[in-house]
Amino acid sequence: MKVTLTKYIDLQGATVYLTFEKDTERLDIQKYLNGEHFDNEIIEKRVLDYLRSIGILDENYQPTSYGNFVKKTGLLKVREEGKYQIWLTQNDSFFGNKIFYFRRIQPNNDVVNEINIRIDNSEHFYLPTAQNKFAKLKLVHNDDYWGQKNQRQDRIMLHWIWQDTAQSAFRFEGKLGNNNTEIGKEYIPCQIDLDEKIQEILPNWDTQIKRYKIFFNETDEASRLSCEGNLDYKWNDFNVRIEKLPLMPYNAEDAKKWRDRLVIETLKKEYLTVPDFESVVIETNEKEAFQSYTNSLNIPKPQTFSDSIKKDTVAFWHLNAPMDLNPKTKVNLAAKPVELKEGDEISFAEIANKLGYDNSGNSAIFLYYDKYVVNHRQQKSVAALSNAFVSNKKIVVTDLTPKENSSDFISKQCSDIKLKEITTIFKTGYPAHDRYIVFGNSEKLNVWNIPNSIDFITFSDRNIDKNTVGTIRQSVVFTPISKEMLKPELLNFINSELQNGK
Repeated sequence: MKVTLTKYIDLQGATVYLTFEKDTERLDIQKYLNGEHFDNEIIEKRVLDYLRSIGILDENYQPTSYGNFVKKTGLLKVREEGKYQIWLTQNDSFFGNKIFYFRRIQPNNDVVNEINIRIDNSEHFYLPTAQNKFAKLKLVHNDDYWGQKNQRQDRIMLHWIWQDTAQSAFRFEGKLGNNNTEIGKEYIPCQIDLDEKIQEILPNWDTQIKRYKIFFNETDEASRLSCEGNLDYKWNDFNVRIEKLPLMPYNAEDAKKWRDRLVIETLKKEYLTVPDFESVVIETNEKEAFQSYTNSLNIPKPQTFSDSIKKDTVAFWHLNAPMDLNPKTKVNLAAKPVELKEGDEISFAEIANKLGYDNSGNSAIFLYYDKYVVNHRQQKSVAALSNAFVSNKKIVVTDLTPKENSSDFISKQCSDIKLKEITTIFKTGYPAHDRYIVFGNSEKLNVWNIPNSIDFITFSDRNIDKNTVGTIRQSVVFTPISKEMLKPELLNFINSELQNGK
């Protein structure tokens, strides 16, 4: 998110007698504090005494907190007093009464009077020009100021630029005085708390999720699909421009409308079987934009969802024509299909046993193929499933393209599992809706086809392993197929891994 706030600032000119401190760059002192000392003992002693007298060193000649500041930044606070031409705001809605620039002038015999100007106690600016660098001023405050106002006023432009709510900077444009002194267009770091300020600018900003709540019917199509938008409006004296503003539904009702719109967009692109449809819904429900409404977003049945889609559209047919997917043909093998019914309670170790794994440790390879091993829950489940198989090699073939809800659980927590990018195996398009569990060795390879993603089972425990009992969320049938039913590229990859050993 990039936020740019712009406004004009009117500056009053005045000639005033002032005393203030400003940061002055003293690289020689910084170098000395960082170890570049003098060989001459007399000079060395004088430098030490000077630094102690201005508060950089303490009585034991050790750096004070101020001394450490100078050591780090090279900036020395120097007090000045005299007669100055200043430019300052008066009752500005954002800055109040701040000095923005000054120029020292020679005192003369002109009669000076007390003048009616307001100057705040807070930090003031010394804006950068071709003649000077930017500095902050600390005014030694007086109750009364002596001098005279100028009839001339100058106007400059402020650009306040944010990068998310992590940091921001001011940039000023304009010219000052009769000499048309031009302000340098450098970025000046701003210390304002943006997490607090954004709540003033965007009252519907969600402070926890860091997204802007907006009604569904107030968004355009591009914003709905990306969950981001651009915003232009007025706030106080500022013109506000926000690019890539993170969006979220205003309420639970809008969250459902928004979620359904994203699911329909997926259906426009591809056919979805019933299990794939439910996986897409789950993945969409877990988007950051819907985080506040997870408990209210259900998983609709495909038939029910189909009723909400306009008939004779691509999305409608992609949901209602599963026969176009040409599912795998079953073959006559010794193993029989394994059925798990909705509501059954079972662990991955028990599933492995039902699939014919005897826990003998003779398996040279375990491979799980599924495009959708994306989010944290899916990766934890696949990791627990793989742990039910003792094998020399454990491989998960999936789509590793980064997504909003991508997890790094397997790569960070499971060193025994190798993640393989699905597109590196297939030269052309890959079977996006196929899922397999493969285990065994070169003599006997067991291949099981699964219609569902790993989401077919849910766990109440956050930490799961192969023996953790879960609940079958959706009935699933594991079907044994011969290895020849696999795509040649995938079978070649498995054979290559078997030949290469560890």
